[in-house]
Amino acid sequence: MCCQHLQSQLGEHQPMLDALNDAGGQLVELVDGPAVTAVSGLMTDDNEKYNSVSDVVQRRADKVKNEREKSVEVRQSTLLVCRFTV
Repeated sequence: MCCQHLQSQLGEHQPMLDALNDAGGQLVELVDGPAVTAVSGLMTDDNEKYNSVSDVVQRRADKVKNEREKSVEVRQSTLLVCRFTV
């Protein structure tokens, strides 16, 4: 549940990041010199942060999914063992 909430929040922020990238790209075309470097650097930093958080959330979601699957398998195995020992 928690990972789904985080994934949902990331999805909600993606349009904002896209808008910032579009605006930053347009701004880079209008300026020159150090301003290009500054704007490009800010855009790169924001994209890297978003991608990093997205990767962490995805890895955790995958881990939770795998652990749930293992838990189901263990429960099923335990039920089978209990049936045969009764």
